Amino acid sequence: MKTNYTWTQETPWGALKISATSDGVHSVRLRSGTSRQALDPTAPGEVGEFARAFRRFFAGETEALDGVKVDLSSVDNDFQRKVLTTLRTRIGPGKTISYGELAEAVGHPGAARAVGTAMAQNPVPIVVPCHRVLAAGGKLGGYGGGLEMKRGLLQLEGATEAGELFTRSATA
Repeated sequence: MKTNYTWTQETPWGALKISATSDGVHSVRLRSGTSRQALDPTAPGEVGEFARAFRRFFAGETEALDGVKVDLSSVDNDFQRKVLTTLRTRIGPGKTISYGELAEAVGHPGAARAVGTAMAQNPVPIVVPCHRVLAAGGKLGGYGGGLEMKRGLLQLEGATEAGELFTRSATA
């Protein structure tokens, strides 16, 4: 059995509680409260690399999380796993896609609501960048960390905003 390591990452929108094994990051959650947790110094090198990648991402190196391994073993629905994997591999920093376009990209046109459910149940937001998925017409839609965080993450990555709409600079 692999040892699980948990640490806190500060962001402009609050602290994230991140959990990983050497197999990959398996949980990212916005944390309330003031207690902070440093990464155990005995964590394997890979886990330390994951933590450094998060720090680099929030320092503006928006591609830092691209190489971080992700453990989606907690996602027991094949459709949701395919949606999350497709999103991560096809939509890079500063790019966005609509729920409907992502549904088409995974071979299920018309399944925008099911894609939305996959986004809402994403165990590793930011690493699997559900903040890059927008409602029809480029509207923000929802986000578990709140719309201020979603807008901020998109801006950190260089996505452009025009009023309440984001410019979709990539499609699947």
